This record gives sequence, C-alpha cells and structure tokens, in this order.
Amino acid sequence: MLVEDGSAVVADRDGITVLTTNVPWAVDANGAAVPTRYEVDGTQLVQVVEHTARDVAYPVVADPTYWWGGKTWIPANKVSISQTASILYALIPGFVGPVALYNVGLGLCNQAGKGIWVYWTWAGHIWCTGP
Repeated sequence: MLVEDGSAVVADRDGITVLTTNVPWAVDANGAAVPTRYEVDGTQLVQVVEHTARDVAYPVVADPTYWWGGKTWIPANKVSISQTASILYALIPGFVGPVALYNVGLGLCNQAGKGIWVYWTWAGHIWCTGP
C-alpha cells in the first residue's frame, strides 16, 4: 500500500504490517534531487526514478530507505520475542553477550504486548521501539 507521504507499507494476507519503507529518494552526481516515487505492480513494489524528465548529471543514486537501513514490524501474535532475540543474536557478528540480553531489550520494547518495530542499518546497528 502506498502512503500519502510517499512511503510504502507491505502487509501479509491477514492485513498485518510486515514491512515499511521510508520515503524514496534519488540524487544526481551534483547532489540535486531527482523526482522519484513508488508504484505497485501486482505484488511488486517498484521505485520509479524520473531521470529522463530533466537535465540530470549521471550517475544517479536512488534508495528507498534512510541510511541504507529499514524497519520491520513484528506483531506479538506472529513472532515470539524470544525467537526474534535468537535470530538477532545470530545475525550480529562478534557479539559476546548472552542471547538473554536481546530478549530483555526486545521485551522492554514490547511492554504494551502489541509487537515491536525492529530497525537496522547497513552497518549492522539494530534497535527496537514499541508501537
């Protein structure tokens, strides 16, 4: 589903949000903004970059996320917090603390019991918030 601000939300068959994107952006080689937007094509989310609509300095860089990261909604009734903690623990190389620390941290984010947002960046930083 496209959102009014230009971002997008992807839901599963039950209507539960499973992924969100930030507003897409694109810039040319001079740092000038290039018009871009999302379109839905069947089950695919496509980022359209209008690089031929005006004089653009190439190359053009386009990305749908902020800081090459993103966020995912994890509903409490779909994935357990302890399962998510174990997955995150396995994904972060070099972390020497116990998986219980992840479980406690994610549990704090899920205080309302509704689920959590898990955010990540290209550099491997992961954090969470509640709804």
